Amino acid sequence: MTKSEILLMSADDYMSGSQLQFFRELLNTRISELRLRIGDWREELERLENVPDPGDAATIEEQRQKVTSSIRRDSSALSELVEALTRIDEGTYGYCETGPEIGLRRLLVLPSAKLCVEEQERREARDRHRAKFAA
Repeated sequence: MTKSEILLMSADDYMSGSQLQFFRELLNTRISELRLRIGDWREELERLENVPDPGDAATIEEQRQKVTSSIRRDSSALSELVEALTRIDEGTYGYCETGPEIGLRRLLVLPSAKLCVEEQERREARDRHRAKFAA
């Protein structure tokens, strides 16, 4: 099944067996890609050696920090994808934490989404409001 075919399905088919299988495969593909990328980042981190020259050491430390940041970012994304697979198994995948459907278009862009657009926007507005008054 393709993304186009998913989008052409009727609303009654939302999170049907075929759609869940499509998203399970999409999530597993992205998980595999991230695991490979994290492995590549870790290999790069191991290749970065300490050097006696302070100028080179600073450059290498900067590279090390960038690679470490990339590992953290990808590891976080990996955890979100694994959680999404768990939601498929639990029967909650595709539905916002507050109840409504997340929507196929959003899930195709962000298959690990836990929130519908409306709830995501509410939470971001609340966080901005809190940050404004906390400063």
